[in-house]
Amino acid sequence: SLVYRLENFRSGIEAILEHDGYRHLLEKFILKQLDRSAIGDNANQEIFAQMMAKIVVERDVDDSNKNSRNKYCPEGLIIASFLAKQGGQND
Repeated sequence: SLVYRLENFRSGIEAILEHDGYRHLLEKFILKQLDRSAIGDNANQEIFAQMMAKIVVERDVDDSNKNSRNKYCPEGLIIASFLAKQGGQND
């Protein structure tokens, strides 16, 4: 699945997050992966890429608040995928 494909690119994604314009770069990268996975049409892929880029980035701040960095955290996508597969079913 797409989430696992992104995990294979973790080191590349983490390198993207070190740049000032990371959000745009990450959206373009995710958009390309969505295209390769054939998920959604072109118009929806851009929206998905933007939302996914927001979900997978967390700010990692140390106790002194002096050193902070962006951190790749795919857990939100994993949870969203699980919920989508459940289809809102109640047990």
